[in-house]
Amino acid sequence: MLRSLEKFVMCITVLSGKCVEAGRMPVAPPENAITVYATSGCAGYMLAKFVLDSQGANYEWVDIDKQPSATETVLELNGGYRIVPTIVFPDGRVLVEPSRRQLEAALAA
Repeated sequence: MLRSLEKFVMCITVLSGKCVEAGRMPVAPPENAITVYATSGCAGYMLAKFVLDSQGANYEWVDIDKQPSATETVLELNGGYRIVPTIVFPDGRVLVEPSRRQLEAALAA
């Protein structure tokens, strides 16, 4: 599923390279990195990791079980559903539970 962050991200302040939204500091990836929100037991994460590693992609894995603000981000991106992996690209594209082909196509775009 490809979604846009337009509705979700409305940065009002930028501090130390992290987006500050509505008074809270969400998890921010390194500049130009893909953020993969997942859990340690997420089978879809293993597929995403394989594809991202094989393509040499710069990404950060965020375990939503260990970071409550990341869980909030996933819920907001997915209409209240805790669906992982949720993959956020630096340009704002979001993939939710992508297949190998979908992820490869997104990386090539």
